[in-house]
Amino acid sequence: IHALFTSCGSRFPGTSCICGIAIRSKESLFVLRTCEQISRTEKYFLQQPVVSLTYCDKTDMVIENTNNNYKIILPIATEIQFSIARRFISVISIKPAVKDINTAKGLCGVPSTSKDPSDDFTHRDYGPINDGQIFADSWRISSEMVDEQLFNEEPEFLKTDNDANNSIVIVDNNQNNLDLATYCSCDHPYWSTDSLDDPLPQPQRRKRSANFPHKISKRSLNNNDDVVDFKPLIYSDDVNETEIESPATFRNGWTSDGAYTICFNNINDALQNDMYKDYVDVPVDKFIEACVKDIEVAGDTTFLTDTVNAMVTSILTELFPRSS
Repeated sequence: IHALFTSCGSRFPGTSCICGIAIRSKESLFVLRTCEQISRTEKYFLQQPVVSLTYCDKTDMVIENTNNNYKIILPIATEIQFSIARRFISVISIKPAVKDINTAKGLCGVPSTSKDPSDDFTHRDYGPINDGQIFADSWRISSEMVDEQLFNEEPEFLKTDNDANNSIVIVDNNQNNLDLATYCSCDHPYWSTDSLDDPLPQPQRRKRSANFPHKISKRSLNNNDDVVDFKPLIYSDDVNETEIESPATFRNGWTSDGAYTICFNNINDALQNDMYKDYVDVPVDKFIEACVKDIEVAGDTTFLTDTVNAMVTSILTELFPRSS
């Protein structure tokens, strides 16, 4: 599971928001991307978000989409949930399966039955460490790591697969091409293309070139079968800069106490404690702390709803049994 980060916008210097998610299961790949360009200082959205599913096979993953909310269930019963807000992905929640225990690694830590936090900062190569920044950087996918990149037009792992078994469904970015229809090689497409913040065009088919078996071209399904250019992910020159810092203090009339009060009230009002406290151990203080920091950085409550939704999602994920 890969997440794509970019700046939340010039109003929020030093912040990062998620503008893409890619999920690989066996030889299948689901990608949702709302940004055209990655930057540390500005946000650059696509005119229409890209949503693609390669290898339409229900045994590799099941995708449920209701409005701006997605749930993806993998064969081992791992559940990934995320939501779209303000054209960013506001929450990514991963509910590990039994087979993930003590084996899954990454930014979410190492799942265990004891909920031991000591191995949460598990470095990609060196095991548990104490430095959060070094830990996070170790899981970053650099431009040199070609085999692990999932947001490019055709990831490396797809190039070696049999073309005859490969199909791709993708949401078009070209609003002028309206004569489109849904295509999938499976008997039933196991996902939907419901709107995000705005109505999306219908999906397109992408076909491999007969002359270049590893090259994918995207074509409309109208009679002329015109090729539509793929919009590659662009990296700004500032993407590797480290000197961009967020504001060091509260502004716009906010204070630490005022932010804490707003965060405390909103988070505690989201769900009554007696609904979950006997069943789920929720680090409410951590959510309040994150909320206060967001107000300090943003100078307003732009991200308050995201924090509340993250807590609610965490609670509901623990309260309700895993889907069968």
